[in-house]
Amino acid sequence: MPEARTAVHAATLGEVAELRSNVRVVDVATAPLLSIEACDELVASCATDGWKVAARKGGTSADALSGVELAPFVDPATKSRLEQPLPGGASGSFAELISTRVLAINAEVYRFRVVGIEEPTRVMCYRGAYADHAREHVDLGPLHPLRKLAFSVLLTDPDTFDGGDLEFSGTTFDAARVQGTVTVFPSFLPHRVTPVERGVRHAVVGWVLGPTFV
Repeated sequence: MPEARTAVHAATLGEVAELRSNVRVVDVATAPLLSIEACDELVASCATDGWKVAARKGGTSADALSGVELAPFVDPATKSRLEQPLPGGASGSFAELISTRVLAINAEVYRFRVVGIEEPTRVMCYRGAYADHAREHVDLGPLHPLRKLAFSVLLTDPDTFDGGDLEFSGTTFDAARVQGTVTVFPSFLPHRVTPVERGVRHAVVGWVLGPTFV
């Protein structure tokens, strides 16, 4: 008996609208989160010997599905910075403050189906002496299919560093350059951190996980 086949047809406007309802593309969202004192406290609580050079993992969908453990490697052309886990871990006060606000923003703005925050949330350090940066990229892909939202909290006084701007598709997002502000955006938006030209920039970066968009 021949195998039944699903008919293929051009998507109607109604079907496209229904699909789009699961991907609520809106502007990048920002909100005040941490006081200047809390930002300074968080940076000061980072372990002096805990900073590691940022690494990445290359891989395909097949690798992810097969469970292949990919070795991380440093690629300064892609990203150049130091990072360490958020002090206190998932149960710490900083993690609680950040996750509560980010999940509230999702409920207010995006209404994505989510299950929680990816661990570990990280503190990132971009140094002017090394022109640290992150090349334009998206945070959703074969190795991270469940990332629904990304978030970044600027911890540093913006007057103390040059460069280090958060850009979306080549446009600088000035609202993110306010100390203590959390910036939240869908993980499929192309973005980058421009090279830091002077000083040091610290930021908390993490992701909200949920069912895939399709």
